[in-house]
Amino acid sequence: MSSWVILKVGGSLQGAHADVVVAAIQRSLRQGRQVIVVHGGGPRISQRLHEQGIEQPFVDGQRLTTPEAMHVVEQVLAHEVNPQLVEALRGQGVSACGIAGSDGILYAEPWPGLERTGRVRTVQAEKLYEATKRGEVPVLAPVAVDDKGRRYNVNADSAAAAVAAQIGAERILFFTDVAGIFRDFTAGDRLVDTTVPELRQLTEQGCFQSGMIPKVRAICDALTAGVSSGFVLQGNARDAAEAAVIYPANVAWNSEYGTRVRAS
Repeated sequence: MSSWVILKVGGSLQGAHADVVVAAIQRSLRQGRQVIVVHGGGPRISQRLHEQGIEQPFVDGQRLTTPEAMHVVEQVLAHEVNPQLVEALRGQGVSACGIAGSDGILYAEPWPGLERTGRVRTVQAEKLYEATKRGEVPVLAPVAVDDKGRRYNVNADSAAAAVAAQIGAERILFFTDVAGIFRDFTAGDRLVDTTVPELRQLTEQGCFQSGMIPKVRAICDALTAGVSSGFVLQGNARDAAEAAVIYPANVAWNSEYGTRVRAS
């Protein structure tokens, strides 16, 4: 039975970042693992909303999404970023296919106080399985629906964690623009090999800011749900990304380009 690796990437794959993600995918496939990519697109969404005169605040790293902003979010994520990422992966030799979470995969409920920002309630993974059986790597846009068909903007980190939990992934990798999770970013105090209890304690102490809050929450949720290990990696660190795909659970992680998280 194949094991699964979930990769969460940003909304742009260019230069070294593309090479790193492709290397992680190819290493996973060579090891007999199945891969699902979940992507974000926050900066592009912010730019498009600004161009249209729609300003949406962030609350604990989550974008408040009004109904008028939701059509912009869906357009950017599902119809711009997603096909561009698929094209970029195909250009690097990866057989990839684009899928929107709203196409019968991600079902959400409203995040209290954030209007059309949702949190994933259930994941229907059949279309993801079908893609991998065809030999394709599904690339998932984090747009969800509720039971009435209303669209929701879902944080990509949270979407990746929900997918990982549903399919029983072995590990989940988050690519970002910093070298992992920092206990104190200003002081350069980086966590190298940590656990869910430590991250929860640091969260309660207010150690994480802005976009790192949903990322830490997501990785804790995934591991609590049974995912074996998680990694937060610097997006241009190829060696760290390839190692994270197959790193033994019983060996201490010591990369300077990322943080490993264990359940306990």
